[in-house]
Amino acid sequence: MDGYKMEVLEKKALQIIHSLPLQVHSYEPINWKRIQTTPIFIIYAEEGKFVLKLFSSPRGLWKKTFCYLFGNPALKNQVFIYEYLNQYKFSRFSVPILVASDISSFLLFKYIDIEHKGEYEIDINRVVNGLTELYFISSTKKKVKGLCNNIVLSRKPINILIRRAFGNIRIKYGYGLAIGILKIVFKCYLRQKPLLVGFLIHNDFHHNNIFFDKDGNFYISDFENSVFEDRWILLDIVHYSVGTQKFSINTFAIKSFILKFFEKNADLNINLNAQLLMAFLLRISQMVVSTVPPEDVQKRYFNFLSNVLLNGENFDRWVSKNFKGC
Repeated sequence: MDGYKMEVLEKKALQIIHSLPLQVHSYEPINWKRIQTTPIFIIYAEEGKFVLKLFSSPRGLWKKTFCYLFGNPALKNQVFIYEYLNQYKFSRFSVPILVASDISSFLLFKYIDIEHKGEYEIDINRVVNGLTELYFISSTKKKVKGLCNNIVLSRKPINILIRRAFGNIRIKYGYGLAIGILKIVFKCYLRQKPLLVGFLIHNDFHHNNIFFDKDGNFYISDFENSVFEDRWILLDIVHYSVGTQKFSINTFAIKSFILKFFEKNADLNINLNAQLLMAFLLRISQMVVSTVPPEDVQKRYFNFLSNVLLNGENFDRWVSKNFKGC
């Protein structure tokens, strides 16, 4: 981050800090994530240590006006989810405690002393157990509709895929691939009927959004994209299991989650092939347009998308080979 931009951000941080009901002694910027786009500051105050996360102002007159009048939708979504989760006491994972937000420019959390060593080498059982417990937060269809009134519905998986197909996929690879993806999405939608309950999915579950503190407590964070979902329950574990710097799919992690999830949800009418196909479409389509994977890795994911996910027979064979016993 260049010096000028940091100077602007520090001025913004100072304005927010002065508005907080805290006796602040000092503050400093921190950088703890491998890929970090959100400016973060530690605040040292009489009341303790806190973490301040800044959010950029939206671009464009219409978006700026909307956010000024109604708040930042992405930030409001995150505030709602954190407040909702803070009602629960979890045993397999923890959630950062949200202290304050203006729903337009910042989030203030209680400070967590993060363990950096081995940050990206988390035991898969911790991941599966934590994610499974998050999915134990389920709601009836009627309650899900009420909760979704407070959530940005553009986060719904099918809406994301439609936007991506007609957006970045179409621009980079043409209409043929975009339409092919949408056909598969429609088939998955028909094959997987709505579930009787809805589950809170993280919707951006990757290595940068989970961590340990110094005492070994496992945390799940950054719920900006979370939404209650009554169809697709494999999105998070598939997202986590797909590599970014190299072509890899951790089928063991996915199988572990499936078996763990169905211990408590055996009565749900789940179409496994449709679940896997939808989850992989969402994640792999992201990989082929993302700037994060190296070019050769991106090409391998594109080949997997074209030759496996969009080919029914090949996909069925791949599932039979990799998910026996599920």
